[in-house]
This record gives sequence, C-alpha cells and structure tokens, in this order.
Amino acid sequence: MGNFFRPVPFIRFIIPLILGIILGEFYPIPKLYYTGIVLILLLIFLAFKSIPNHRKWIFGIITYLFLFVVGHTLVVQHDERNHQNYLSTFKLQQKVQCIGIVQDLPVAKNKIEAQIQLESIFIDNSWKKVSGNVKAYFAKDTSSYQLFYGDKIIFSARFFPPQKNLNPKSFDFAQFLHFQNIHYTAHLKSEDWNILENHQGNSILSWSFSLRKRAIEILKKEIPSVNEFAVASALIVGYKDEITEDVSLAYRHTGAMHVLAVSGLHVGIVYWLISLLFKFIKSRRRSFLIFKLFISLVLIWAFALVTGASPSVLRASVMFSFVIIGDSFSQEKNIYNTLAVSAFFLLLFNPYLLFNIGFQLSYLAVIGIVFFQNLIYKSWYVKNRVGKFIWKLTSVSLAAQIITLPISIFYFHQIPTYFWLSGLIVVPAAPIILVLGLLIFFFSLFSSTIVSALAFVLMKFLWVVNAVIFMIQKLPIHIISDIHITFYELVLLYIVVAMIMIWIYSANKKYLWTALLFLCITCISFSARKISYLYQKKLIVYHTQGNLIDYIEGKEVYTFKNEELSEKNEDFAASMYRAFYGAKKIKENILFKNNFITIKGLKIYVLNENYYQRRSIKNIDIDIIIIQNNPFINFKNLVKEFNCKKIIVDGSNSYGKIKFWKKAAKEYNIEFHNTKEHGAFIY
Repeated sequence: MGNFFRPVPFIRFIIPLILGIILGEFYPIPKLYYTGIVLILLLIFLAFKSIPNHRKWIFGIITYLFLFVVGHTLVVQHDERNHQNYLSTFKLQQKVQCIGIVQDLPVAKNKIEAQIQLESIFIDNSWKKVSGNVKAYFAKDTSSYQLFYGDKIIFSARFFPPQKNLNPKSFDFAQFLHFQNIHYTAHLKSEDWNILENHQGNSILSWSFSLRKRAIEILKKEIPSVNEFAVASALIVGYKDEITEDVSLAYRHTGAMHVLAVSGLHVGIVYWLISLLFKFIKSRRRSFLIFKLFISLVLIWAFALVTGASPSVLRASVMFSFVIIGDSFSQEKNIYNTLAVSAFFLLLFNPYLLFNIGFQLSYLAVIGIVFFQNLIYKSWYVKNRVGKFIWKLTSVSLAAQIITLPISIFYFHQIPTYFWLSGLIVVPAAPIILVLGLLIFFFSLFSSTIVSALAFVLMKFLWVVNAVIFMIQKLPIHIISDIHITFYELVLLYIVVAMIMIWIYSANKKYLWTALLFLCITCISFSARKISYLYQKKLIVYHTQGNLIDYIEGKEVYTFKNEELSEKNEDFAASMYRAFYGAKKIKENILFKNNFITIKGLKIYVLNENYYQRRSIKNIDIDIIIIQNNPFINFKNLVKEFNCKKIIVDGSNSYGKIKFWKKAAKEYNIEFHNTKEHGAFIY
C-alpha cells in the first residue's frame, strides 16, 4: 500500500482535510484554529531542524493534524452565520427594509426564485451594513420576470428560517439551503421591491449569464417542438425549467438523467473533442505544450461561461483543468493524484461542496471509470469495430456504475436496470447534440439559413433520441425502486468496493476475503432490517397542513387523513418513511371508530372541530389525545372528560392556540408534543 500512496501524495492530504470538514460541520469545536497556528509553527520549526529518518513520522502526523484543523476551520468560517454583521444579529420580528444584489439567474416556478446577497439593512432609523444570503420568492409579474443576475434591489420583507425537516425521511429543505449557505427566506409581493441599479455583480458572470439567456432564446426560436427544445436547452446550456414531467421521468427511469444537466459529462466531452484536435501532433516541445495547454484551458472555460457557469460546470472545469495541466507537464502522470489535487483546492474554496451530491457522484464516477473501465473492456475480446465501440461504451457505463451504485441507492433508492442500454444512446448522442448546439450559436452571428438547417437536423436527431429513451422506459422491469439502505450500510458497501480495488491493485487475496466479509456483514444488516419490518408496529402523527396519521403493522399501513389533504402533500410527508420501512399496502380510515383508536396497547382519541358533538363520554382513560383542525377547547372541561397522559397537536392548528394549549398542559402536568416544533410524533 505504501507503493500505491507514494505517487499520490494529495490523497494523503485530502483525507485529513475531509475529516476536519466533517467534524467542523457536525461537531464544531470553538477556536480550534489556535491549534492550527501552533501546528504550523511546529511544522516550520521541524522543517528547519534536522530530523533522523526514524523520527520523520512526527512531521507527517503534525502535517495531517494541521490539515485536519484547516478543514475544521474552513467549514466553520465558511458558514455565513459566523460572519460579522450577519442578519440574525438584528431584530427581525417585523418587516425590515434591505438592499441586496441578485446572485444567480432567477428561476420561474410557482414564484420567481432568486438568491439575494444582502448589503444594507434599515433599522433603528439608519442604514447599517449586513451580511447574509436570502432565498427570495417574488410574485410573478412583468417586473419579476425581468430580474437578472447583478440587479441591486431595495425591498421590504419579513425574514423566516427555512422549514426544517419535520417528517422522518422526507426532504430536508433547510439542510439543502444550508449547504448553499442560505439560512433565511423572504416572500415579496410586487409592491415590496424595486430595482435600484443593474450590472452590480461580477462582470464575467454577468456576461456568461447573458450569453446563456441569448442561447436559450435562439434554441426556443429555432426548435418549436416542446420536448426536443427542453432536452436541447438542458443538455447544451443547462436550462431545465421547461422539461416536462414525462421526459424527466423517462430519462430518470432509464438512467440517462445525467445528460440533462450540464456537468462533468459535458465538460468531459469538450475535453475529448480538444484531445481529438491535438491527437495527431506528437510533439513534446515545451512551446507546443504551453500552446496546447492554453488553448485547452481557454476552450474548457469558454464552454463553462457559454453554458452559464453553473456550479456543476465550474466544478468539472476545475477538475479537468487540473487533468490538462497534469497531462501537459507531468512526466509520471497519475490521474488519482490529479483528481485529489482538484478536489483539495475545490474544498479549500468551498468546503460545503463535500456534501453536494453532484460533487460526490462526479469524482466517484471518474475514479470508477479510470480504475475499472480498462479491466472490464479487456475481459471480453470483440473482433468487429462496431462491436468494439458498443462494448467500450458499455464498459464505461459499467465502470462508473460500480462505484456510484451504493451512493445512488442511498440518495435515490432505485436502480435503472437499462442504464447500460440508454448509455449506448445518450453517450454518443451527447457530443453530437452539443456540437450542433454550439454551431447554431456560432452561425447565428452570420447566417440564419445555416442556423435553420442545423436546428432542423438537431430537432430530428433529438426526436429520435427521445423516442428511443421512451422505448427503453417501456421495457419490462426498467427500474428497481424502493431500495433503502442506511448510512452505515453505505459505508460498509464502500469498504467492500475499496477492498476489491486494493485486491485488484495488490493481488493480495486477504483484501478479497476482507471484501467478502464486509459484504456478508452488509447483507446480514440489510436482511435483519427487512425481517424486523415484518413484525413492526408504529404510530406516526405527521406534520402537515392537513391531518395525517399512520399506523404501520408489518407491511400494512392503516392511515387516517382528512379529505382536504392533497395526494402530493401526503406523499411529501409520508411516502419516504413508509417506503423505508417496507409498508406498501395502504388501508384508509378503517381503524378509527368515533375518533377513538386502540393500537399497541394505546388508547388514542382524535380531537377535532367536531369535539363538542362527542361530549357524552366522561372520565375515560386516554393515553394520547391528538388535536386537529384548530378546535375550541375548554381545557378545564377536557381534563374532566379525559384522564390524559400526552397531547399531540399537528400542523393544522394555529400558533396562537398551540401556545395556549401548551401552557395549559404544563399546568395540568400533561406531556405536550407540537409537530410544528418537534416534528412528527413516532411511537
């Protein structure tokens, strides 16, 4: 193993940096950076002091500790909540007036969404400096549709922290925004804001976004077909706002969704096209290498700017820039070290990238392709050229899938079984679509006739690609869904993958046996969970705007909900939790008689707006009362009618009444659970 790490020193450096970032995010230690100062002083001292060979491990340990502290300090300092004059240091109980700059391209959904970087806040009759980012939701009107990156606006708003994850296993929007360094939201009506100035952002980014906007307009004009325009704009410039649900579902279920987001694949295609340009020139003269490096970097970053400089493209451009630099000047090239260098500097710039799914998948996919693709390709000899081409593409898909499969299951809970087949279509199609799109943009400066001809070819080509993707989606067992693994099982699976890679590299069978051992442990853990779910009994009161209660027994779900709760809101609140615990057979409203439930030895009463029509029952022992739909309650009468141990209030109740009930429950020594505060109740 020592021989492996010798040519890849940055792998050794990035591991303590990553561990420091993880600790700093989840278990921050106050003022740990002082330790870093001490360690760097020690490093300087040891660098100038002669150290015997048998003591040089001390220098290594101090270096790793220093990088660990650097990672911890970076993530703590990157968090905007630790910055001077942060928004939360001011009183935000009511509307305040602020000035800020739009930091991204506004997105049109139910409202116009944009990130605003705050500059000033009007408070205590004066303007004061303020820092922080806000996710703003603008009412749709002619003005909000004109919003653009770099616009400086003045607005009045109340700021609210984003909604935390209050239902188990559901999407955590607050955490999603946190890793974008956003911790407040604001809703703005048309009369709440005005533009003060334009073009106040970064001039390069502003130019990039303008190019992207112009490119979208050209594609929309030249490709009238809805689905073909949606795929073209997504693949070429990363504009996904007009992808229909049918197209999105088809690409997701066939494992081709990655082509609809301008990312590492697209930058990789540009890198491949650049390589083709210089393929036949074998010169190693320094002047030629510098010229090749310059042209390659210019083209990579020009593509990034033309496509709108999205975070995924910028990450991929940095990664491939390091690959190009390493390829140009390193005599002993090691792609793993180059990848580690690029990841190291990206994390120094933004430590939150470590928690970004795209960042994780990009690096894992490249590592998988570099390590496994050649091994897979050589395992089967194909004679004819077409067969070789198909097998090479398949081997790339398989190599990437081997190492990304565990984390894909962890995040997305499904396996598209025909990913290899869709890969045979979209991977060779992507560079054709990309080149045709770039040619359309180029010739739009000179000839509308050529543009129309190219756009016609592109539209028909996209129609064929979409048709094939829809055909693949209709194949039997096109997707294996509802696969859920825990974080610990994810770690175990990556230990298995790592051991297999080490075994292949070292040819030492002990690593193979270790991989098999951890695979067995993973299977036992997964199977034990599945078996335990057959005997489970759970009561869940979800946090929703309506009413939703589940009783899970084995694989069956007995659910109580009101008619006002939409299917979409029910799925958002409960579907992931039900799927994780294998509960699929749903039976509605059959366990509830006169608002009474008896399950798991618990006596439960659902108290809603019809409560006073049911007051004939007196002095009944109840374990739990669930309050719904904001009823009027005389608490004194309630405790006379029910001997209650615990009260649960769901999201259908008002804050004012919840506050009153909580105070009354405390007086009568009754446990109180508010789903708006504590999240879903699980028993």
